[in-house]
Amino acid sequence: MSETHLGIAGRLAKGFLRSKLTPLIVLASLMLGFLAVSLTPREEEPQIVVPMIDVYIPLPGASPGEVESQVTTPMEKRLWGIPGVEYLYSTSLPGVSLMTVRFKVNEPQEPSLVKVQQELGANADLLPSGALKPLVKLLTVDDVPFLALTLHDPAQSPGGLRALADVVARELSAVPSTAQVKVSGGARRMVRIVPDPARLRSLGLSLGELQPALRTAEAQLPAGALVDQGRRTTLEASGFVLEARDLRRLVVAVKGGRPVYLEDVAQVIDGPEPEPAMVLYGARGGFEPAVTIVLSKRMGANATQLAEQVLAKVEALRGSLIPRDLKVSVTRNYGETAGDKSNELIEHLLIATLSVITLILLAMGWRSAVVVGVAVPVTLALTLFITYLFGYTLNRVTLFALIFSIGILVDDAIVVVENIHRHMHLPGPRKPFTEVIIEAVDEVGNPTILATFAVIAAILPMAFVRGLMGPYMRPIP
Repeated sequence: MSETHLGIAGRLAKGFLRSKLTPLIVLASLMLGFLAVSLTPREEEPQIVVPMIDVYIPLPGASPGEVESQVTTPMEKRLWGIPGVEYLYSTSLPGVSLMTVRFKVNEPQEPSLVKVQQELGANADLLPSGALKPLVKLLTVDDVPFLALTLHDPAQSPGGLRALADVVARELSAVPSTAQVKVSGGARRMVRIVPDPARLRSLGLSLGELQPALRTAEAQLPAGALVDQGRRTTLEASGFVLEARDLRRLVVAVKGGRPVYLEDVAQVIDGPEPEPAMVLYGARGGFEPAVTIVLSKRMGANATQLAEQVLAKVEALRGSLIPRDLKVSVTRNYGETAGDKSNELIEHLLIATLSVITLILLAMGWRSAVVVGVAVPVTLALTLFITYLFGYTLNRVTLFALIFSIGILVDDAIVVVENIHRHMHLPGPRKPFTEVIIEAVDEVGNPTILATFAVIAAILPMAFVRGLMGPYMRPIP
């Protein structure tokens, strides 16, 4: 058959049949696929971008009804007008209004946060005079902890566990790709001031007079500048109280020409908080006091690799910062579960590929099995590399889509190989093998390509599904 009579499929087959680039392309495709599998972040579920923004507006001394009528209701009306907002939840509590603004799926996070802040700033006149500055906080899916470490030891006090956990948390926050490291449980260090009413009355002082003095102790004010040899050094007078003994000697008033110190009218207690948040670890002998360190990751970080790095850091701290006898239990490891499920699906993907190759081997011979054994892995490898470039992760949805696509790949390969097999056994003079392949591929190539486009057209609308189901449907097409 002359080249002028060949279709697109026949010309492609002729171009790649004897080309020395063909095995190199196959090898490069497989290597890119292995590279993509090793670099692509692994997660249990697809990444869903749903910006949620918490807005706290304090109104000290107001009842829930006053908060609702003076803060929540007027600000709700303004926040509802922001483009992209899908839901708005509000709660009016004594002295504070809490509103959660949820944007539509796949709305950009930073612009959504800016929209809320601009709307609050533009409508600050709607707030009552006693309201404090609104606090705005962005919440994302990545704020959910991927790793939780529980420190527990019956010999340790809640205060000692908390102090140790705070130090360990600071060390773990230095691990790259960690976003937030928080500590829950244990008794935090707290400096409590317990006023003595009798002493206050005897000196003619009130509780209201103590508050300005305590605020002054936290002030940091400019104190001028020094100029030396043409250099100007700005000075600040720092009044930060660093220890409880400094707080005891704080002057709160002057009576009869003599200073009145805080320790004269109140008891200053430096120690663990009296009623700490309770965290217990269940052991065989009962429950032990514990402290939990939770870690969140940055967006796009590989949860599996990051969990391994954090655990390696914990082991490196053993014997130095973390005592040998202190127990550290992993109570949540999202990276491990994500890695296990991804590996399981990859294993099933390989099993499905080998099953198809074995079936072709038994039904059509070893040559057909080799063709399918090359076509399927190469196509899957290139697909994995492209999905990595587009920012997809290895999760149950993307791997299911790959397993689903094996059927389409095998169907096309079987049609082409079967037609080659038929041409080889046609009656008449025997033709060269290369000519048989080109003719057979050209005969069924165009209908096979058309059938593939028909499948694509049937599945492509799933890419345009909106809402929460969008990220689950989009990887399939």
